[in-house]
Amino acid sequence: MKIITSIASLLFFSLNYIQAQTNIQVCCDTAICTPGSPVHLSCTVDSGNTGSFLVTLDDTYSQVVNLGFSFTFFGNPYSSCVLSTNAYITFENSLAFGYSPWQIFEPAPSPNNPLNAIYGPWHDVDPAVQPYGTVAFGTFGTAPNRFFIYNFCSVPMFLCNDTLFTGQIILYEGTNIIETHIGEKRNCSAFDPWNNNAAIHGLQDSTGTVAVIVPGRNYPQVWTAFNEGTRFTPNGSTYDITFIPYAPIAFSAGDVEWTDEFGNIVGTGFDITVNPSVTTQYIATLASCGFSSDTATITVGTVPVELGNDTSICQGDSLMIDAGNSGATFNWSNGSTAQSIVVNSPGIYTVVVTSGGCTGTDSLQLSLVNCPNSQSSFGSSTTSVCQKFCISFFDSSFNNPTSWLWLFPGGSPSSSTSQNPPPICYNDSGTFDVTLITTSTTGVDTLVLLEYITVYPTPVFPVITQNDDTLTASLALTYQWQFNSVDIPGATNQSYVATQSGLYGVVISDENGCSSSSTTFLEISGISNTFSDSNVVIYPNPSNGIFVVKGMTKRIGDEMIFEVIDQLGQTIYLSHEIISTSFEKVIDLNKYGTGCFLLRIGTFASPGEWKDEFIISKILIAD
Repeated sequence: MKIITSIASLLFFSLNYIQAQTNIQVCCDTAICTPGSPVHLSCTVDSGNTGSFLVTLDDTYSQVVNLGFSFTFFGNPYSSCVLSTNAYITFENSLAFGYSPWQIFEPAPSPNNPLNAIYGPWHDVDPAVQPYGTVAFGTFGTAPNRFFIYNFCSVPMFLCNDTLFTGQIILYEGTNIIETHIGEKRNCSAFDPWNNNAAIHGLQDSTGTVAVIVPGRNYPQVWTAFNEGTRFTPNGSTYDITFIPYAPIAFSAGDVEWTDEFGNIVGTGFDITVNPSVTTQYIATLASCGFSSDTATITVGTVPVELGNDTSICQGDSLMIDAGNSGATFNWSNGSTAQSIVVNSPGIYTVVVTSGGCTGTDSLQLSLVNCPNSQSSFGSSTTSVCQKFCISFFDSSFNNPTSWLWLFPGGSPSSSTSQNPPPICYNDSGTFDVTLITTSTTGVDTLVLLEYITVYPTPVFPVITQNDDTLTASLALTYQWQFNSVDIPGATNQSYVATQSGLYGVVISDENGCSSSSTTFLEISGISNTFSDSNVVIYPNPSNGIFVVKGMTKRIGDEMIFEVIDQLGQTIYLSHEIISTSFEKVIDLNKYGTGCFLLRIGTFASPGEWKDEFIISKILIAD
C-alpha cells in the first residue's frame, strides 16, 4: 500500500525525447455529385505494428500474455509472460492479475525483488492518472524472426504525475536477445523524491541470486536516461551488455477512430462508409506514441481543382502543373489526359477534372522571364542502384536559393524541402524522374531530369541443390559460399564441396551488381573419431519426439556428452551422462515439433571443445 506523506512541488518538463512515430494515411480525397451518396474511406498504418492496449491500473500484473514464440531466459524456455505496469516483464505466470510491487529497498540480485524478470527499468509508474499515456504490447514479424514489444509512451510516474516515462522492451525470437529503449526516464522533484527515485535497469533470474544490471543503475543509485538503447545478449549462463543507438520500433495500439471536422465520431476500423450531405472533412486517429491522424475531404457538388496561382519561370526552365484528384479523368487544354503536365511555354493552361460524374476546372497562366543568373542544378551519389537501396542527392544550384522542393517519384520519401535531402530509397525497379524546384530573389526555377534514376531488380533467389556432399547453386554471375553466415575463403565457384554438417548459404550477384542469397542445412552422414565397439542403438527413429539411446558398452564409467542440433545449427538439447552397464538414455524433443535433427555423442577436451565425437545421421520427428 502506498502512503503519500507530502507533496512539496510539481515540476514541468518539455518533451525532449524521440519516439518511433507510427504514421496513418487516409485514402482518399474525392468528390460526389449527389448529397448523401455513400463514400468508402480507408486508412493504412506505415509500421504495420498494431498491438493491444494493457489495462492501465497502478501496481498490477497483466493477464498471461502469449509471446507467440519460444523465448529462452537464463537458460529456461518460455512461451508466455506477465507484464507489470511498473515497466518490467516477468516469466512467473502465477502472478497474473496480482499486485506488482513498487517499493525498492534492496539491490539486485535479491529474492525480495521481482523474480525471473526483465527490468526495463523497474520503477514506480502510475498509468492510471492523467495525462495517462499509453501502455501496449504485441508480437510482430514472421517466424523465425518474430519479436515481442512491451511499450510505454508518456506514462506518469507515481505522485509526480507531470514527470513522464517513455520506454520499450523488445524480445527477439531465435537469438533470445533483449533490448530496452528508453526515450525519457526522469526523477521526481529533489524536494520530494518519491521512493527515493529508485529504479533498477537489467535482468534477474528465477532464484534471485543472479542478476545482470546496467552499470550505475542498481539500488540505491539515482539516475536518468534519454534517447538510449541497451542490448542484453545471452552468453552461457549470463548476458553481455552492449549500448546501442536509441531505435524503438514504431508501434500503435487499439482501433482507428474516425471523426468529422467537428469532433463527432462517425466510425471505427480501417475501413468505413460515410454519406456526407455537404463538403466534409473526415479524420482518422490511431493511438501511437503521440497520436497519429490523417484527413480526407469529401467535396459534395463539384470536383475541387487547384492549380495554384499564376506564376513565371525562367527562359529554358519548365514547370510541373498537378491537378490532384488521383483516380479521376483529366482533359488539359494542351491535349494531355494525365494528372500532371510539364510545360515550358507561356500561356494559359486549363484542365477539366471529372470524378464520380462531377466535374471541376481551373486555369493557370504561365509567363517566361529572363533569369541570367538563375539556374537549378543538382548531383547525386549515383544514378543507378539495386532494388531497395538508397541514393544521396545534393543541391548545386547557381541562383542562391532560399527554398527547395525536391520530387522523387518512386522514391521514399517522395519529396523533400531540405537543401540536401536525406537518402532516397527505391523499393521498386524501373526508371524514375527527379525534379528540383528552387526559389531565389530572381524567381522560381525548375529542373526536371527525365528517367534520371535506374533501379535494377533484385536477382531471383538462388536454388541450391545437393548431391552427396556437393552443393550447387543455380546460374549467376558471381558466387560466394558461406558457412553459418560467414564467408568461406576462396569458395566463389558455382559448386562447393562441404566438409562438415551445418548451415550453408550462397550469395549470388548479376551483371548489374545486385545480389540475393539462399541457405540450406547440410548433414554429412557418417562417423568420425568413432569410439571402438561403442555399440550405439537409437530407437525409434523416426519417432513422435521421444528417442532412446542404449549400448555404449565399451564406454562404461566414462562421462559422455549428448547434444541435439536443429536445422539452424543451434543446440537445442545438451546432457552429460555417466555410462553404466545397463545404460539407457531417453531424449525428449516433443516441444520442437516435426523435423530433422542431428545427435552428437562424445567427450569434451574442455567446455565447448569436442575431444571425441561421432555424428549419428538424421533423427526424425514425424507426426
